[in-house]
Amino acid sequence: LGRTSTDYVLPGSWDRWSDDMAESNPAAFLLDAAVAVAPDTPAASVLAAGFQPAFTAPTASVSLRNDVYDQVVDRSSSTRWIGVATADGWSTDGGSVTFDAAGGDPGGLRLSLGDRSCSRWDVTLADGAGLSFHFDDPSGTSENVEMFVERSGDGIVAVSRSPNVEFLRTQVDAAGAGGAGVGRDDVVLSLIVGTQSAMLVVDGDVVAALTLLPSPDVDASSVGDSLVLRDVRTGPAPSLGECAD
Repeated sequence: LGRTSTDYVLPGSWDRWSDDMAESNPAAFLLDAAVAVAPDTPAASVLAAGFQPAFTAPTASVSLRNDVYDQVVDRSSSTRWIGVATADGWSTDGGSVTFDAAGGDPGGLRLSLGDRSCSRWDVTLADGAGLSFHFDDPSGTSENVEMFVERSGDGIVAVSRSPNVEFLRTQVDAAGAGGAGVGRDDVVLSLIVGTQSAMLVVDGDVVAALTLLPSPDVDASSVGDSLVLRDVRTGPAPSLGECAD
């Protein structure tokens, strides 16, 4: 917020900052892309020892406390999702989900995942162009929002958007040698939903996030005409922040 030389910063500021960090034990560390953390400072030491980079955007990045990051990427508490396919084109079989548009509009044929408040939905995208998650406001007072991952000519991208605005487009990885838009055969991803926000995780990185206004009900749709999901599992969201006991 201002100049940072000793002419402007009071003596003992780093000590007070370190005391505040120890007392508050924050879950996340927000970094400004335009202002690098100076090496050989308490902030650099705290980041190196206690935090894991989780999300990067053009203007900022977020690191999560190590135990928080572990909860975000840990799928061990998830169990097989037993869902019922009530929408045309979708079918469920144990831990697998398939979709075939059969000439219909893929975006209009949605699989309801129900109220996902404070839960995670873990899945392996085994085949298909991509998978989208929709959060619609049943009252119609706010914009509907969605997050999706898609295989493209550049590899795999993640997007968060509303019908009118694209919030962020993130390159997850580059296209593999096997062909444009492949990147890899399987994409392992997790949708984590709180009470006020949701995020999409691929390979331990948060690739998209949204503020939920106001409903945690989720629908899924296929980005392309067909889709195969394997090892579909569900479990609790990290037990902190908006989902703290």
